[in-house]
Order: sequence, then structure tokens, then C-alpha cells
Amino acid sequence: MMGILLLIALCVASTVALVVSDPAKLDVGRFQRISTFLEVVVGLLLGFFLSSSVQRWYNCTNGFLELFDAIRSLHMQLNALGVPKERVRLCLRYCVVSAHCLDNDLIAAAMSPEDRAAFLQDQWETIATDAEDGSVFTDKSKSFATLLANEREILAKIDDPAQTLWVWVTSLLTRMSADGEIPPIPTPTYGRIITIAEQAYGGIRTVRASIRVQPPFVHVQMMAALVLVNNIINAVSFGMGAGVTVSMCLARYHDVSHSLQYLVVSLILSTVGPFLYQALLEVAVCIAQPFTAAGHDAKSPGRIPTE
Repeated sequence: MMGILLLIALCVASTVALVVSDPAKLDVGRFQRISTFLEVVVGLLLGFFLSSSVQRWYNCTNGFLELFDAIRSLHMQLNALGVPKERVRLCLRYCVVSAHCLDNDLIAAAMSPEDRAAFLQDQWETIATDAEDGSVFTDKSKSFATLLANEREILAKIDDPAQTLWVWVTSLLTRMSADGEIPPIPTPTYGRIITIAEQAYGGIRTVRASIRVQPPFVHVQMMAALVLVNNIINAVSFGMGAGVTVSMCLARYHDVSHSLQYLVVSLILSTVGPFLYQALLEVAVCIAQPFTAAGHDAKSPGRIPTE
């Protein structure tokens, strides 16, 4: 992009130097006022866009933290109530897998239908195990993010496995209450445990709302168009100034050192501004989409660390 703008500036400077017979009569300042006006407008709009993108990123991060806090609180409650270890591991396994499913769904949403199907299939294979029962999960060294074959077949057919797993968790908690492993339904303790599950559901909903509800496409296109127009006008303005300066130096209208000083200052101002606006636009778009088609790379820009 910077190379194209530099080429535009060189073309304008060459045209002015060769075509304009008297460069001293060319008022470059009027054209520069247009660039100054656009810089103010673009700066304000980019500031609002970047602020909303950062706020959306924080909301998404807080949603994940709310989900993880709910999992941690549920683990603490079940341990405090003396629930059998097998039940605790089963419950935590569903909780951890729900977080993985949420992460995978958000990444897959930015892919094409063909790539999405292949990516989700690969992720289901990653967290699946060939064991037929839950005895394999008694080993504490193994990850909780694992599904049995029958569980994987059920969840792979569901559009929203992350929230479905929390339905399984609440059903499991109700079964545990009926079996006497946790206090019965009318007790405040049971209500507290269900509230933790609702907190996790709220975290998932916050994450989805922050990612799925994006600014209108026309708004983002308008921002990109304004930045592009501002960069082009800056390049044309610098080209006109450079052409006038070179012509005046050749005609010896002014001191050469003064003209070169003006040329260097104009180059710095016309380069730094467009570069910053282009960088701010790229950063804002990157932050607004923390889960992109390349989002499975944890080191990608704007990526929320969920591992």
C-alpha cells in the first residue's frame, strides 16, 4: 500500500514539475486543507471504531472468564459436598469439553462451509477416545477435554454443542440430587449449584453475542474507503508540494536548503499520517474478530488465549 501511494506521489510530482510553467503561482495550501479536514474526520471515526472493537474484545474475554470461573466453582462445590470422584470427573469433563466446543465453533464460523466441516471433523477426532466407558478417565494425567465415541456421535449432530453439554451437566446434577449425592432440589445448596451452571450459560451467551453481533458491513467498508481516500489525497498533496519544490529549486526561485527542508517535512507528515491510520484500521478489524479463519493459531493477532 505504501509503495502504491509513493508511486502516486512521484507521478503527481513529475506531472507538476513538467507541466506547470510557473510553479510559484500554484496554491498547494488549498489542496492540503482538504487533507487536513479528512484527517480529522478519519481520526474521529477510527477512534470510535477502535474503542468499540476493544470493548467487544473485552466482553468476549470476560465471557470466557465467567465460563471458566463457573467450572472452577462447580468443581469446588462438588468436592466440598463429598460427591464421588467418578461423578465429579464426569461433570468436569462435560464442562471442559463445552469450552473447547465453544472455541471451535467460533473459529469455524469464520470459515467457508467446506473448510468448516473439515475443521470440525478434525476437532471431534482430536477430543474423542476409543474407550467404551468412563474408566479411561480415572487416570488423572489425561486431559478432561475428551469424549466417548457415543457422546461424540451425539454432539457432532448438534449445532450448539457447548450449551447442550451444560444441559447434560444440569441433568447430571439433578440425577445426583435424586441419588442423594448432593442436597435435594428444595435446598439452597442445590439452588447455588444450578446458579453456577446458569453463570456458565451466561458466559457462553456473552461470548457468542460479542462475536456474532458485529458492526454493519457497510460501516467497516466506509471506514476502509475513508482511510484509502485520505491516504490518496495525502499522496497527491505531497506530490504537488514536491513538484512545486523541485521546480522552484531548478528555477532558483528560493534558497535550495529551505526548499529541501520543506520537502523533508512534507514527506514525514504525509508518510506518518497515512501509515498510522492504516495501522489503526487493521488493528481495529483484527481486534473485532478474535476468532478468524486462522484463529486456531493461538499466536494470531487479536486471538483470545483460551488454552
